[in-house]
Amino acid sequence: SMSKLITNLYQRKNRLMFFASLMISASLYAQEVKWSFDGDSAKHDLANKTIRYFGNTRFENEQYVITGEMLEVKQTGSQNLRNIRVEGKPAKVVSHLKQQNNFTLSATQINYTESQSLLESQGQVNIKLKSAQGEVLLSGNDLKITQAAQGIISISGAPANMEMLQTDGKSMSANATDIVFDQSANLFTMQGKVTLKTERETITAAKIFYNIANKTLEIPKVPNERVEMVQKVKSQ
Repeated sequence: SMSKLITNLYQRKNRLMFFASLMISASLYAQEVKWSFDGDSAKHDLANKTIRYFGNTRFENEQYVITGEMLEVKQTGSQNLRNIRVEGKPAKVVSHLKQQNNFTLSATQINYTESQSLLESQGQVNIKLKSAQGEVLLSGNDLKITQAAQGIISISGAPANMEMLQTDGKSMSANATDIVFDQSANLFTMQGKVTLKTERETITAAKIFYNIANKTLEIPKVPNERVEMVQKVKSQ
């Protein structure tokens, strides 16, 4: 209840800390060790089950640490599941290092939907992802991440951009309207006016698949579209 929520607010070093795990039954979120929120000040909208924190805000759970200048926590549904919205210049996310594919993310606005374990961000999105295959930088306008370390990262833009430095030292870059990375399959799908550059060639196509585990490219046939490849040739 909201009365319990308010009761569990306390002040420490002029900052407000709220432990969300005290709001709900331990059995409902047995896998959540702690949800916490804090900021320099807070405002409560009891009628709408909403709390807003202002100034140096921070949200943390088992998956993420999200920081910014404004943080909104809103309870929804009969089970009081929470939607988190963070704004900043930029707002930032850090995934916990124990995850297989840890990342850092910055954007103008970041939303976390508890019921779907969905992380979304809008406005000047930049994400840096580290995995066993190397390091990937993605940038664009809109991003979605499902199920953290094993899930799917989708980013779109005009265009969205990808830069990759693989563990063997080889680099690759690409831009497209949409870039999707299926982490469990180690598969990138790039679609919409794709330009992909390696150290040896530049490829343009409507759609390209790239598997970062076995380093294979696949370019499917798309009606009324052509594939073009330009290779770099060393002069003798």
